[in-house]
Amino acid sequence: MKISFILPEHNLSGGNRIVACHARELQARGHDVAIIAPPKPPASMKTRLKALMGLKGWRHDNGADIAFYDNSAYQVKTLETHRPVAAGDIPDGDIVIATWWKTVEWVNEFPASKGVKVHFIQGYDATDVSPASKVDATWRLPFYKITVSHWLAEFGRKQLNVDVHRVIHNSVDHSIFYAPLRRRNDSPRVGFLFSDYPGKGTQTAIQVLKQLKHHFPQLEAVCFGNPSPGYRADLPEWITFHYKPSQEKIREIYSGCDAWLYTATQDGFGLTPLEAMACRCPVVTTRVGAMPELIEDGYNGYLTHPGDFDAMIRKTGNLLGCPESQWQSLSDKAFNTAHGYSWSEAGELMEMVLEDALRSQAPGKKEIAA
Repeated sequence: MKISFILPEHNLSGGNRIVACHARELQARGHDVAIIAPPKPPASMKTRLKALMGLKGWRHDNGADIAFYDNSAYQVKTLETHRPVAAGDIPDGDIVIATWWKTVEWVNEFPASKGVKVHFIQGYDATDVSPASKVDATWRLPFYKITVSHWLAEFGRKQLNVDVHRVIHNSVDHSIFYAPLRRRNDSPRVGFLFSDYPGKGTQTAIQVLKQLKHHFPQLEAVCFGNPSPGYRADLPEWITFHYKPSQEKIREIYSGCDAWLYTATQDGFGLTPLEAMACRCPVVTTRVGAMPELIEDGYNGYLTHPGDFDAMIRKTGNLLGCPESQWQSLSDKAFNTAHGYSWSEAGELMEMVLEDALRSQAPGKKEIAA
């Protein structure tokens, strides 16, 4: 099959990493795969000035982040300017996959020659800048729909009266995310994802850790992320922040933590907790995305409800203070869960699903309902 993935921009988001993994697996199976996206938008004058002044916490990036595609066998194309991907930007093919609500609007304009239209849904994208009315309208288009969690499929059915064709869970790259048998640190260390997107719950994680610091005075914390240009946050000196670390450095971060704290209020899947588990780090995570599908509370990690601040403190404290044998059991089971399903298996399933889409869907432009 000739397959094109359409991204909103080239960046280092978890969603783009997932697309890169599927592209790699499909190319390895003999398909002709391309990823097409515009570069990141130009920074505002305000952001450029603050970056130029070198103010603490201000960062500015230009262009396209394409580190996920290093040494890839598939084609990666970056448009010359930040604009919608148009039909003329991609070759004729069998399958064209939109990966975000805005890209669904773009792909909906493509002629049938570009391929069967697939909506790869990695989350519910409605935010302050992505109106729910527009997001919902893209869900209702008659694209072939694939989600990354049963929660998303159920959300579509119950909230939008939309059926999803298949669910394909994400995996993690086991050649990158792994760890040998290890013990808990002498001084407790907790990790978390640093993001300026409110749904990721970064400020909640910081407040939980500040409370835990009263109970565990030797507590250290570490986080990493790729916040937007101009985003600023002041962290206590005992929390170390890594900006856009390499994949190898991320593995080192996971492997050096006794607990991974994930406090998101919404997520389509939850990739960082699964990566942490692959590095033998037990997680305390909210019940978002696929986390309730992958984690059994108290068996291979801990689950809390979004916003349950007390439960987050209590369960993270349990991981830091429980007997070593209990922590080791949770660590081993987390590792086994994360390594029980590979990208090769996910890629094989994606291939089968896209072949089904090719058989069952008639390509063409549809009107977006109001």
